[in-house]
Amino acid sequence: MLAVLAIVILLGTRLGIGVAADNGETIFSGGDAEEAVESEGAERTTAVVTLDDDSVTLTGVVADEATRDNLVARAETAVGAENVTDELEIDAGADPTTGVVTLRGAGAAGAIDAIRGGYLPVDTELGLSVNDQLPEAAPEQAADATPAAVVIDASGDGIVLTGTVPDDAARELLVERASAEVGADNVTDELVVDDGTTAEGGTVTLIGDVDEAEAGALTGAFSGLDPWALSNELNIAAAVAPTTTAAPERPELEAELEALFALNPIEFDTGSANIRAESTPTLDEAVALISADTTLNVSIEGHTDSQGDDGPNQALSQARSESVQAYLVGAGVEAARLTATGFGESQLKVDPELSPEDFEANRRIEWKVSSAG
Repeated sequence: MLAVLAIVILLGTRLGIGVAADNGETIFSGGDAEEAVESEGAERTTAVVTLDDDSVTLTGVVADEATRDNLVARAETAVGAENVTDELEIDAGADPTTGVVTLRGAGAAGAIDAIRGGYLPVDTELGLSVNDQLPEAAPEQAADATPAAVVIDASGDGIVLTGTVPDDAARELLVERASAEVGADNVTDELVVDDGTTAEGGTVTLIGDVDEAEAGALTGAFSGLDPWALSNELNIAAAVAPTTTAAPERPELEAELEALFALNPIEFDTGSANIRAESTPTLDEAVALISADTTLNVSIEGHTDSQGDDGPNQALSQARSESVQAYLVGAGVEAARLTATGFGESQLKVDPELSPEDFEANRRIEWKVSSAG
């Protein structure tokens, strides 16, 4: 028996034929047979890119670190490195030039487009085919979101907020704006948080019977709430006229100036007292208003936000108020009727400042009017 086995082994060695023992192990193999076994065992690159909302997980097998790094980098570019989980395995026996990258999962339209755009080029750049199983549209829930709608009612002594907002952050921002205008005790919050709504395309509507000064103040307080759109339906005509012949505490000119600049605030170059060209038409309107009644004097008061040190802020507010004064004098207003004062950050209109809009509201020029006598 041993002699027969020896003969079989000798023949197998010369012919390149493998012989298996009873336990399944290969006793010997020739050169050609060994190459065939290795060829059959080689793996392809098989990577799976799974999108879950705004995060990505990579699984599967790649041939080397370079391919792994390339695939991970594409995911990080699409959704950010903090949202990528790398579970790829490296198998040096895998073929780096053949294989498939499968794209699957679901997420917002932007994430889907980013993943698809990042991985489709691997066909030509890495020689790997792409199996794109991603959906063509964003989840249906996002498309069903309706624009939020808020109503700011200033009919009474305070402000009442009603309507829907998408989250607590939007609710708090609107309540803070109202509180800064009339005081927290005079604000009634009846807003409803509805996560089925979105601020995109949302509206904030101002209603109520107010005078011109109140209209200007409310418009200024709720302007710049991107992406909300402001709808001004305030009824200024219904404001109650003064019933006394005595000089009003708030001269009409002061209210007119405040309303004018609430809609078109004076714009300065950053950190400078230089008035931007787009503000000159509004200043020319102010010249006409002030020149119409020479019995009144006007005080121009500059204010800054709380960013930076008190000293530089005070100097900047003074320089800006003087810059406005110089423009008015140059346009024909008597210098003796004008004064310019800077208050720096000592009289914040919105405090605390919690958003870029709050800082913007505090950077302002205010007007005070008094009798020339």
